[in-house]
Amino acid sequence: KALEMYQKDLEITIPALGNSLSVADTKYNMALLMKDTDRMAQARQFFSEAADVYKSAYGADHTETLDALAQAARCGAGAQGSPPAQASPEAAAAEEARLESLLAMLADAAAAETGGALD
Repeated sequence: KALEMYQKDLEITIPALGNSLSVADTKYNMALLMKDTDRMAQARQFFSEAADVYKSAYGADHTETLDALAQAARCGAGAQGSPPAQASPEAAAAEEARLESLLAMLADAAAAETGGALD
């Protein structure tokens, strides 16, 4: 039901505002619901779309951008409805290192925004 409401929101908001921050926030929230219901490929796509808007609005190093990218990475490699491919051990290690790097960047950016006061 929540996804239906978000979809209706997008149907109204996108024609009126284009790819605004409001649209990005809605897509991010939809992605969270999709992730919670194990629809990882769709979640990854929506996280990536939200990250693109955040990047345009805030920059590549902003916590909103980094968080959306990290969330997309956590959803695996299968984007746009395709199942994740079976990765070689080397590719899996590289993806894990990339994800760890993204998470470290997110933590650093969040610490910088809060003056290092993270709980």
